[in-house]
Amino acid sequence: MTFDIYVSDSPPMYVTDENCYYFGRATVDLPKVEKGKKRDVHVYLNFILAGTELQIQATNNINKDVARATFDFLW
Repeated sequence: MTFDIYVSDSPPMYVTDENCYYFGRATVDLPKVEKGKKRDVHVYLNFILAGTELQIQATNNINKDVARATFDFLW
């Protein structure tokens, strides 16, 4: 699953608002779902600013696994 991430100086209504800028893309590996079984997947992203690094942890609602996501500033 891929998330486009935007930043803003003030709370935007839409990503096309003035002062809203594309920041990058986060990619999260989701658990495999058995064929024929449809499941809604919700992923919660936690952004962690640690020193000079930005880390992202992703938690999914299927098995509550927490995984690190990859973040691409250059996409």
